[in-house]
Amino acid sequence: MNFSESEESYYLYKEKGYEGEVNFDKWAVPLSVSEKVIFLNDVNLNQNNNHFQVDSFGISSGTLHHFEVKNLEGDYSIDKGKWISPSGNPVKNPLIQVDKTETLLNQLVNNHSIPLAVKSHLILINPEFHLYNVPSNLPIVYPAQMNRFRNSLLHNSWKIRNADIRAAEKLLALNIGESPYDSVPKYRYDELRKGMVCRGCG
Repeated sequence: MNFSESEESYYLYKEKGYEGEVNFDKWAVPLSVSEKVIFLNDVNLNQNNNHFQVDSFGISSGTLHHFEVKNLEGDYSIDKGKWISPSGNPVKNPLIQVDKTETLLNQLVNNHSIPLAVKSHLILINPEFHLYNVPSNLPIVYPAQMNRFRNSLLHNSWKIRNADIRAAEKLLALNIGESPYDSVPKYRYDELRKGMVCRGCG
């Protein structure tokens, strides 16, 4: 169908984000097959009437790793806490989202007696990304650090325990399914261009 300008912009943003999450899943395969980390992807949760979505969880050695994946591209910078895009325009600071999600996750694991310590990571997965003027001690993993970060997780984790499996099952039980914030444009079947079904995604 023909998108309006805002619909097309939203679609491209979602598509770029999805590509980043797929690339993260490929990167995480060695962690999954190691039997040291349990992964839960695209989980939608509700804590005190706050809906929030988590790109990926990694449960390992009593820790709930929260991965927020961003597929940003180009040269970004930080100026007085604000993120500036390559075009020079301010953009949403993803660290604010990471911090908010971490706060809600801590409340959620406490309220449901899930024995995991929450640790958040902002994964900047696109190799064509760079960030200037970065303060130290931010929970950011840059593209060039991805392999070292994975090796560190493997080295510092032990085999999955029954407690980790029970914690993963509790989190899955709390998943509310589809996000209430997803926006699909209004359409009629007769307006859609017909064609072959994609062999890749159906």
